[in-house]
Amino acid sequence: MKVVILFGLLVTVLGLAEENLFVTFQSLDKDQDGILKLNDIFQYFDNYDVNGDGFLSYQEFIDGLYPEVPKVAFHFYDKLDGIKDVKIGRGVAHAILARLDNDLDSEVSYTEFTQTFPLFKDAVTRALEVLTD
Repeated sequence: MKVVILFGLLVTVLGLAEENLFVTFQSLDKDQDGILKLNDIFQYFDNYDVNGDGFLSYQEFIDGLYPEVPKVAFHFYDKLDGIKDVKIGRGVAHAILARLDNDLDSEVSYTEFTQTFPLFKDAVTRALEVLTD
């Protein structure tokens, strides 16, 4: 199963079962040190940035991550990166980490992830509902 933050869509694709949370965390923890850091999210992002321009186009987004997700989800992440410009910039990684980092130490342990990810999922779900209204 393909998993993200992207990064946040993983929240709409995956449920909150413990095994899904663990798989999601592991897929984002690129250096497998048990701590999610900004560099891990950047590496995850860069895997799907096929042309290496530092942005995910809509085509890269659906080809690499979520072919079944509606375009409104792409627009959500486009806005989340801080600049609504019809591409998702690497700045989205900062926004995602900030929402997952409860203790503001720029790192997210698995325990912290299990506490903050469900809240992030709820926030994404609400934002997508607003965007589709």
